[in-house]
Amino acid sequence: MRPARLPASRVLLGGILALHVLLGLGFGLNTPLFESPDEPGHYLFVRYLQAYGRLPVQTTVFTAPRAHHPPGYYLLAALLTGWVSVPGSPDSIQMRVNPKFGFRAGDPGNDNKSFYVQNEPDARWPFQGQALVVHLTRLVSLFFSTLAVLATYGAARALRPDGKGFAWFAAGLVAFNPMVLFMTGLVNNDTAALAAGAALIYLLTRWLRLGFTTARWALIGLAMSVGLMLKASALVLIAPIGLALLVDAWQGRSWRRLFAGGLAVAVPVGALTGWWFVRNVQLYGDPLANSAVKAAGGALPAAERFANLPAKLTWFFDGILGCGPIGPLSLCFSPWIYGGAAIVALVGLAGVLRLLLRRRPDWPPASWREERPRVSTIIWLTHAVLILGTLAAAVSFGFSLNNGWQGRYLFPAYASLALFLVAGLWAWFPTRWRPAVASATLLASLALSGYALFGMIMPRYGIPPSPSAAALRQAAPLDAQIGNVARVLAYHVDAATVHPGGVLAVTVYWQVLARTAAPYTIFIHLYSADTGSITQRDTYPGLGNYATDGWDPNRMFVDTYNLYLADDAPVVGHAMILLGLYDAGSGERLPVTGKDAGPAEDAWVQFGDVAVQ
Repeated sequence: MRPARLPASRVLLGGILALHVLLGLGFGLNTPLFESPDEPGHYLFVRYLQAYGRLPVQTTVFTAPRAHHPPGYYLLAALLTGWVSVPGSPDSIQMRVNPKFGFRAGDPGNDNKSFYVQNEPDARWPFQGQALVVHLTRLVSLFFSTLAVLATYGAARALRPDGKGFAWFAAGLVAFNPMVLFMTGLVNNDTAALAAGAALIYLLTRWLRLGFTTARWALIGLAMSVGLMLKASALVLIAPIGLALLVDAWQGRSWRRLFAGGLAVAVPVGALTGWWFVRNVQLYGDPLANSAVKAAGGALPAAERFANLPAKLTWFFDGILGCGPIGPLSLCFSPWIYGGAAIVALVGLAGVLRLLLRRRPDWPPASWREERPRVSTIIWLTHAVLILGTLAAAVSFGFSLNNGWQGRYLFPAYASLALFLVAGLWAWFPTRWRPAVASATLLASLALSGYALFGMIMPRYGIPPSPSAAALRQAAPLDAQIGNVARVLAYHVDAATVHPGGVLAVTVYWQVLARTAAPYTIFIHLYSADTGSITQRDTYPGLGNYATDGWDPNRMFVDTYNLYLADDAPVVGHAMILLGLYDAGSGERLPVTGKDAGPAEDAWVQFGDVAVQ
């Protein structure tokens, strides 16, 4: 007897969930520690709970624990990681600042993007101490994002029981969204808000179709309470709940239903979350602690609220797709990517309007004067109310706080946004084409997310790669040893001629001999005997990602350094490259020996012939 075959929709959903989890693990394992939005403050909240056993209070220090947030996410993380031994103070990040950090705004390259020195031995697999706490807590973020994908699928099935393709398309839009996947790899409660919104809108969608009872309203109140304890942005869920209460009472022609349902929702919310809002009033003077947020993050002056509004709105839209916040870890795609995404969104919106105007049977805009409006219309209105409420809250936040225009603040409505986008896109295509449209859209989103991980995060923040044998053979060989620390095996320059105002990329092939007791700094100069140093760079190896006191003996690695020439750099016919290691504290250089060593008193490797013209 053959085993029963799983329905295709479940197989597709399983594949979407598996890919989401795998990519989420990839982001979590490879996103550098504490380079991302607010992660230090969220981590310190967890450590504060573990060290002191009580809730922190928000101060004006922006890098302190993000104590204005409800404690649910952090309690889960604290319980999960309480067994880990973390040396050092629980009140600060136990990482060294990269002394050569120099984030160049708008520069898409890999040049010293790390604020902290990354990939230290304890921060690599198998993780220990602080790094282990961070990576385990990131699994909590991944759990909530996976829950959100499941809830989105459930909401779509409750809305369109006959639309299995509709459901997996909507779930995939959430699962493969680059910003969603990026946030799964952080210590941050945004994916908790994503899950809270998706789960509650699933319950409303399901019970708007099946009918409400007092017990079901109480469960909605419980879900609302959990959402509020995870992130205060769950307050926007009051809007769709209120609409559902009114519809239920109106359909039953009984105001008692409104009172009973409202009470069933309010009792668990008040009992489980009321203390939090009372505490905020006592500490900060308002129930949402917005005053504390503004004091810590910087309230936006009234005169600046409308300044550069088009740019802020553009940033807001970019954040919906996956542009990271302002700071070292800025994961922004090319403008044409956002232009294409905007076109897709506009096509989806136009499709929604088309459905309304043509009164398609899969989304009938029934008249409110009918005795019993069609359930699907009410459900769509509920989703629309959630989207508009979340958008209004996010825009209000953007107008009141510095750097408040971030697309991740729309996370509570992402499930509903996915449903509208699927309905709008499919409005333009016959049924037989819809699977192809869904597949192409999800593959494009998956490709963008994959590029963010493999093409942006890993090259910028990973340990410098080991060279292939072929690449090493093609490079110009060198014979030089720096102290007893490293050999310089070969080099490659990207051009034999460079111009004032230009950039010369120098690739150096290293072999590690020993790990140093203290971190040494690389110096690299473009040098002419006639004019002296034309330009220079001082940096840690790996551009902050592979300090010498974290080197792995006997490992070869390849590192590229960009030498930026000033506009008035001297024009010389011949220049050489000088390279060495020195102690930044004492200024003392390590000695250099070998055929390509310079004078012993200079302690540098000298090689290359570059013209500045």
